[in-house]
Amino acid sequence: MIRLTETEVFGFWAALRDMRNPMESWSKSDSRFGDSNVDQGFRVKIPEFPEIGKNDLELACKLIKGGTEHRKFLRQIIINFVIEAPRYVWQEIDTYKVATVRNSCSTMHKLGHRPLTVEDFIDGEVLPDTLRELNRLGQEYREGGKKDYDVVRKMKRYLPEGFLQRAGYHMNYETAMSMFRQRKGHRLAEWRWTGGVKIVDGRQSICDWIFSLPYMAVFLDAAGEIARPAG
Repeated sequence: MIRLTETEVFGFWAALRDMRNPMESWSKSDSRFGDSNVDQGFRVKIPEFPEIGKNDLELACKLIKGGTEHRKFLRQIIINFVIEAPRYVWQEIDTYKVATVRNSCSTMHKLGHRPLTVEDFIDGEVLPDTLRELNRLGQEYREGGKKDYDVVRKMKRYLPEGFLQRAGYHMNYETAMSMFRQRKGHRLAEWRWTGGVKIVDGRQSICDWIFSLPYMAVFLDAAGEIARPAG
């Protein structure tokens, strides 16, 4: 499974304030904010420490039910996190290119700088012959003074899709909800929602991680997205 760590969520204060702009109903706001870091199992850092009040939560859920044109406040709630995932998962994450930033480790710059091990691949799965050939090419690259980029290009061609790549990722709650809606029943365990938060050896699926974010379960419920999966 993949790893999602160093999660930071912020923007609740501005989002809840601005969702009241259309009706100028700021006086009805009843949320409170403080300065805190909250560990929710995924070590989620929440600088504002929001306690959303009943009035604000009712309005937020009403706007969410109204559709994307009404729930613009979700785009103001920001998520920054670090994800380590195999290349076949990154291909699907890269579907979400609106209002996202991916700052990843580079195989072009760093592949071949050190020997690879089974730990560099999802669940330690890599064909022994493939690993040996990658490391033979890596040694050739290092002995050549790290100038032969033809060797690196060959390594990239041979690199399995199970190779783990780390990146910092930036998105908002609307994008996260889109991921959940479109991927919660995915055939890949790296995406699939298990019906709650499931962590194995510090690892979890993307949809379980999304579900665990502050107030996300309430928002997903308002959007009609969390009917419990079969089985």
